[in-house]
Order: sequence, then C-alpha cells, then structure tokens
Amino acid sequence: ERCYNAPHAIEMGWLSPLVTLDSSNFVQHERTEDLPSMSRYNDGTIKITTDWAATPKTFWLQYKLKEGGDAGISSSWSNNVGIKAWNEGSYERTDHHGNLGVGGSWVDPSGTRQVQVNN
Repeated sequence: ERCYNAPHAIEMGWLSPLVTLDSSNFVQHERTEDLPSMSRYNDGTIKITTDWAATPKTFWLQYKLKEGGDAGISSSWSNNVGIKAWNEGSYERTDHHGNLGVGGSWVDPSGTRQVQVNN
C-alpha cells in the first residue's frame, strides 16, 4: 500500500526534486526556494540530505493542493509544506515529521539547519 507523498512519488518516477540540498549548498545562512505544488508539477519536492549529521537522513519537503489527483485529500494535508523522511533507495517506510503553515519552521535533527515557510 502506498501513500502518495513525495518520497513514494520519487520512487515511482512521477516526481523529481526541484533542488537537492546538502552540506555543499545548504549552509547556515538564509536560502530561499519557491516550492511548487506536487499536485501540479513534477518537480514539487525539495530533497534535504543531512550529510552534516552523525547519522545522515534524507528529508523531503512537499506542498499539495486539493485538486487533480489530490482533490480528495484531507484539508490537514493540503496548503501546507509537509516534511517526510525516507532514505532514497531503501526499503524503509516513510515517516511524517510535520506540516508547516505560513510562518512555521522545522529544524533538522542535528539542530543546525532550519526550514521556514514564508508564504
């Protein structure tokens, strides 16, 4: 059984990351990305690989709208940025780490990088 989140859409070949962030390009200063809806675009995710952490993990940011194939999703899953964890190519399950509305933020497990939703 599949959840139609960014990691599984990547796994199925339906989605590609808009950008991949890691220690080479996600340093401890501000960076802005415009995340398109994965309900509309095939690059509607941002991949963050925490290769700076003692135990690296891969996180996926996704944004969904209640339209098209996602028309039936719960309101709690739409119009916000979802954070999922899944190490690409693994047989691990995906884990949901939260939803961010405007002004919301998430800090990676190492406590050194932050994501904030501006609008």
